Amino acid sequence: MGPLTALTRDPGQKNIMKGPPRNPANHIMNKKNIIDILWS
Repeated sequence: MGPLTALTRDPGQKNIMKGPPRNPANHIMNKKNIIDILWS
């Protein structure tokens, strides 16, 4: 339930598909994201 809440808390970005893709070497679950999930 925690990760679901964290994903729904941010508003959508209007031009998200027009930006470049993320760097595959960067992990999705980085320190900032883990802290955000634990904080929410």
